[in-house]
Amino acid sequence: DNMANEEQAQPTVEVFTATRALKKGEKLTIKEVNFYGAKIDKSDLLDNIENRPKTFWSFLPFVNSGELNVYKLLSDKESLQNYYLNLGFMDAYVSEPIAKSNFDNYSTIIDYQIHEGIRYIVKKVSIDYPKEIKVTLPQLNLKTDKYFNISALREDIKNIQHAFANEGYAYAKVYPDIKKEKNNAFITYRVIPGEIVYIRNVIIKGNTKTLDRVIIGDVFLVPGDKYSYKDLIDSKNALQRS
Repeated sequence: DNMANEEQAQPTVEVFTATRALKKGEKLTIKEVNFYGAKIDKSDLLDNIENRPKTFWSFLPFVNSGELNVYKLLSDKESLQNYYLNLGFMDAYVSEPIAKSNFDNYSTIIDYQIHEGIRYIVKKVSIDYPKEIKVTLPQLNLKTDKYFNISALREDIKNIQHAFANEGYAYAKVYPDIKKEKNNAFITYRVIPGEIVYIRNVIIKGNTKTLDRVIIGDVFLVPGDKYSYKDLIDSKNALQRS
């Protein structure tokens, strides 16, 4: 365990070394990026990160420069993780990138350790909420008999929250409950609606030319109304047009 911790700590030292080089105006050229343990095509993984090896076309504007950007290393890791989750690899793990830099020729090699795991198919998607609440539920983006997709799940959570917010539940929370059996995934969105919120007051700020009573005509929420996310957005759009 101690050896593993020492190995994980080493990349931080190397990243700081690269940062010091950048402060002096020196640049490190990416010689290679390795994805150890990955079965997905390397070119597909490279397409999802900023730090990619230098190519013949790297001198062109709007083309990847092939130079190390240490500030993008962690976001590259997150991009790879999301890429796998969008393909259904719910157990995928992408390690912190290790940038091994050679300051004799100012080149660097970036290594990732990747565990892909099982690719899951969604077998059931449901929404659990108090049935006494009358709500128009959104069409779900996560589909049955399709591979799991984290972006679709996040979009579903947002849309479900907005649906309940349209009925006054401004602080509704949605938690995905995910169960796995072999390569199948069963997802339940569990909704905690909270209390209905009512509008106490509508305050106009920043207005110097138009009478407040004129502006208030473009606002679809008035004191005493139940909160509605849709009415809030419609009000903002109407005010921006006026």
